[in-house]
Amino acid sequence: PYDKIKSILDDYLERSQKQLKYLKGLLIESGTHYANIINSKYHSMNDIFQLNRNIYYRLSNTSKIFNSLGRGTNILEEEAQLTVYMSQLGPMHIKKLEDAFSGLPRDFKNIALYDWGCGQAPASKMFLEEFIDSVNSVTLIEPSLLAIKRAALHIENDIDEIATINKKFDDLEVNDFLENRKDDVKVHIFSNVIDMELFKLNDLIHLINNSFKGINYFIVVSPSINITMD
Repeated sequence: PYDKIKSILDDYLERSQKQLKYLKGLLIESGTHYANIINSKYHSMNDIFQLNRNIYYRLSNTSKIFNSLGRGTNILEEEAQLTVYMSQLGPMHIKKLEDAFSGLPRDFKNIALYDWGCGQAPASKMFLEEFIDSVNSVTLIEPSLLAIKRAALHIENDIDEIATINKKFDDLEVNDFLENRKDDVKVHIFSNVIDMELFKLNDLIHLINNSFKGINYFIVVSPSINITMD
């Protein structure tokens, strides 16, 4: 009955009805003015936030651009949206992630990090700042082509092994994920995405069960600041 109800809701809400054209291979922003600034020296997450704030103040029609974000749920298609999202919604992400990461064990080793709905990778960036010596690889998963390219740019100088998967959750397949090293610990971050009514949660659970064996940690940050998830 649960699956039938979910299927009816999925059809009614038109989840995953819009087909996107995805690109394969490593996707990373390069040759842009923004990329040149980021690559000029090492940038922390706070540096990236401040850079976007500075760019934000030079934009026009910021209210219109902010409304186009759909409260952070829309797939971003313009560079100005990336700037407005990071500058206006970035502090919320940073604060919640700091709180979530504070409860993690400090003896992590051999981590394969998966950032689901990564956006511009604030979660991956902050995780790497705390656990850089323990992370072997980062996999970024994001339907927005512009956002995932910028996400890879943000962590390019932090980690050698980066994989980008430019897909919606409902379009993911088991073979999208590279095989992990046997002793890798999988860490999955869901930052402000898991309770969006934009994908089939049951299908995502099945995908994860079939794709990731061994030890898995799940860090789930909810859009509702009043909800605590153990």
